[in-house]
Amino acid sequence: MRRLIPIAITGSLLWGAAVQAQGPTAAEREAYFAERQRALCGPPLVMPLDAVDTALRHRPETPATVDADAIYYDGAAGRYRFRGDVLMQRLDQRLRSEEVRYDHASGRVDLPFPFVYEEAGLALTGESGWLQLREDRGEVVAGEFMLDERNIRGRAERLELADAQRSRYEDVGYTTCRPGNEDWWLQARELELDREEGLGTARHAWFTFLNVPLFYTPWITFPIDDRRRTGLLAPGFATSDRHGTDITVPVYWNIAPNYDATLVPRWIERRGALLGGEFRYLQEAFSGELYGEYLPNDSLARDDRWLLGIDHRGRLPRGWRYDADINRASDGDYLRDFGSGLLETSSSHLQSRGRLRNRWNDWAVAAEVQHWQTLDDDLRNPYRREPRLTADYQGPFRAGQPRYRLNTEYTRFALPDTDADRPEGERMDIAPRVEWRLHRPWGYLTPAAALRHTQYRLDDPVPGADDRSPRRTVPTFSVDSGLFFDRPFDWDGRPMVQTLEPRVFYVYTPERRQDDLPVFDTSRRDFFFDGLFREDRFSGADRVGDADQVTVALTTRFVDLGGGREWLRASLGQIHYRRDRQVTLFPETDRAADRRSRSDYMAEMRSELPGGVLAQGEYRYNPYDSRSEQGAFRLGWHPRPDLLVGAGYRMRYGDEGRDVEQSDLAAVIPLGPRFSLIGRWLYSLADDNSLETVGGLEYRTCCWRVRAMGRRSFEGAGAEPDTSIMLQFEFTGLGQVDSGSTDFLQDSIYGYEGDRF
Repeated sequence: MRRLIPIAITGSLLWGAAVQAQGPTAAEREAYFAERQRALCGPPLVMPLDAVDTALRHRPETPATVDADAIYYDGAAGRYRFRGDVLMQRLDQRLRSEEVRYDHASGRVDLPFPFVYEEAGLALTGESGWLQLREDRGEVVAGEFMLDERNIRGRAERLELADAQRSRYEDVGYTTCRPGNEDWWLQARELELDREEGLGTARHAWFTFLNVPLFYTPWITFPIDDRRRTGLLAPGFATSDRHGTDITVPVYWNIAPNYDATLVPRWIERRGALLGGEFRYLQEAFSGELYGEYLPNDSLARDDRWLLGIDHRGRLPRGWRYDADINRASDGDYLRDFGSGLLETSSSHLQSRGRLRNRWNDWAVAAEVQHWQTLDDDLRNPYRREPRLTADYQGPFRAGQPRYRLNTEYTRFALPDTDADRPEGERMDIAPRVEWRLHRPWGYLTPAAALRHTQYRLDDPVPGADDRSPRRTVPTFSVDSGLFFDRPFDWDGRPMVQTLEPRVFYVYTPERRQDDLPVFDTSRRDFFFDGLFREDRFSGADRVGDADQVTVALTTRFVDLGGGREWLRASLGQIHYRRDRQVTLFPETDRAADRRSRSDYMAEMRSELPGGVLAQGEYRYNPYDSRSEQGAFRLGWHPRPDLLVGAGYRMRYGDEGRDVEQSDLAAVIPLGPRFSLIGRWLYSLADDNSLETVGGLEYRTCCWRVRAMGRRSFEGAGAEPDTSIMLQFEFTGLGQVDSGSTDFLQDSIYGYEGDRF
């Protein structure tokens, strides 16, 4: 099922513990896991099918050589009989037996005695049979087989080769375990393998694991390669305090190359039967997906529960593009009850949006409608945009010449009928800007001038005001400047360079009275290092902050000249205010910080070292109260694809003391080629409470893997901790029995990208 992109109340997961460094590339990951699989499984059982040109087998003129103790030839029939330690070779085909009867005209080989046959992609042994060497056909009695795909092997009472791609087996045992390993078998009355389609089909089959018969099925299909196939996906089994036993049996339908669907029946012990589904489509001019879930008469809530989503995007003539993203839930508790992660379960709003846009040269236009569903009754509804129209111009960058920009917006803001005490209305915003960037190797200077005119037409005036058509026009002037100094040096024989980059940024915006303007979509920006160089401390058009201030900052970098990698970047800065800030979101707001002559100190650091080590941090220090206001620090180690260790710390102080303080530890640690430990601990130091604890162990062999995990999570004030157990089995060349642990780990451990079998 598709992941919703909701708006979260808290950001506890947005900063992740295990920071992913530059780390292994996708190609390096594939190569690493392939090598690990070879270490577990040994060399391939047979020569790969693509190692030779199989078309040469079909040519009658392709010669064959035979070595035997005795040769008999029937000239009238054109047949040979070879006896005594016979070795026959033809291209990649190799046959050994005590007796071989060969028809030269047809290319048929009859084998009345036990034999061994090998070719690219296939190895056979049998008590007797026949082979058509030029057509890749044959029949074998009491035979054993090995295929190149995923180390497939087995034994059958009767085996039919239809061609190089299709084969059929009777009274067969099928596995991908190496010879001598009998961990799992699929025993079937009939088995068909289609290598062209990458599909296996078994009838009347028993699955045995560690000599214990686990299940019987009258019919089953399974993939023998990595292509998607119609059929049952990995069933999910889990148990938790909240739901009890939770079982899902997803069914995948590969309708066409550009259409597919997944149906997800789910039985939840304490709630009932839930049906989920997803339909995906892809056309030349559009694509998208529809998804939903429905639970009739929830046993706990005593009501029908549902979730619906549509995500559609496409192209129209003349360069127009459109998209629609619609999300609705039956109630505010749906994601908390049926979501899987802390971010999803703590969501406060669901967004629905439709948009039409285009671009011509330096112009971009868009029309948008946006609605929200508020999931928490204690929160105010965000304003709807019905509609939002924008037209933006951004001129090309030419060195030494002015660059012009224009942003225009018209929006109609509306609220649900139940929220009648807040103003609604229209807003027109026009913001031209010109800047001139002068750049030299030793530094730069960028003066800029901007104007912002905002005008409203309100249904009712803002409380305390009487103007339904307020307006505001305010200019902004800024100068950004910086210098570059560097010094080369050697570090342990490695050529390096250190830079020193002072930066000064000045911005002036005169004060304009704005208390009679509504606050539709504007808020005060979060203040971190990048905020030192913003012209406006507010986001949105409803407020433009007055400013007469200078930012002074210093950055240093350590760069490896050999590889070009930036090993360390550290920055420190502060704003110096020439006067108090008067503009606030609301008239009654009085912030002591707006009367200070200096801002908090802001610092950030990033270090990426060889071996997959990454350290990263942001820090804000209040010199007036001599305390740390905000910080986030992360340390990650990701030297190879299956090893990931991370630690994080995040804190934020509010007006009444410590607001958020959390630590986050996460790790995926291999213990040799077969075992891996998995864990995560997200802890709230402010509340002295574990938000999430995860622990698990993974064991893998050449032909199967098991992952067992336990999770205990606390999903917000008033909620009881929930304990769940997840179990995943994966059988190479057959499929998985999964409880969703892979998706869960990817959501919980930043940098975890799953494993390769």
